[in-house]
Amino acid sequence: MTADAVLLAALADCAAARRRLGRPAMIIGGLAVIARGLPRQTVDIDATIWAEGPGVETILPALAAHGFIPRTADAVSFAQEHHVLLLRHEPTARRSN
Repeated sequence: MTADAVLLAALADCAAARRRLGRPAMIIGGLAVIARGLPRQTVDIDATIWAEGPGVETILPALAAHGFIPRTADAVSFAQEHHVLLLRHEPTARRSN
């Protein structure tokens, strides 16, 4: 699989997980800069998901259903403390924050 195909597969799963959650979300970071037409090299996907209400533990199953698994041993505690959920897209080995 080419690097572009890997990225597109991970982005497609990210979009599918967002639809499953039914919450507003957006791509941020390097990919957002590229989408605005500015050249930039990036190796991960940064996204944000609206998480008002139930805690981060409620979104993990939807993300896991689309191949996103935690990169830390206690992902929920880490996310609650640092306000970031570190994930890995298992099918493509692409990192996501």
